[in-house]
Amino acid sequence: MSREDLHFRLRIPEALKNRIEAAALASRRSMTAEIIARLEQSVEIDDLHEKPGEQAVLLAPLLQAVDEQLRQRFEPYISSLNKALEVALDPSVTNEQRAEMRAGLAEANSKTPQRSRKSTKAGAAAASKGGRP
Repeated sequence: MSREDLHFRLRIPEALKNRIEAAALASRRSMTAEIIARLEQSVEIDDLHEKPGEQAVLLAPLLQAVDEQLRQRFEPYISSLNKALEVALDPSVTNEQRAEMRAGLAEANSKTPQRSRKSTKAGAAAASKGGRP
């Protein structure tokens, strides 16, 4: 920051000043640099609200990463469902073969960790109260 930047006096509550001072110390900046960084961040957020296209550009990599993680996690299930659907629609598959498929799926399901109803209800209750399960 140069000496030519605008100077002005600012009145803030002492508690806020103490918080800014602590944040500046933690980020190894002067209080002035901390205040400027926070103001710039706030203005950038406001700009994003006014320009949704830029939000999409910034969020695209994050959404792609989430999509890839979900695909990796659920690919075995999707693959099994696709196979089951093919078998169900294939008129040449016998009922005996279908029964074998169902048995295989049941076995695979039994090996997959399942959340108990109790933990699901506890999580829902905590979420409704704004907490974590």
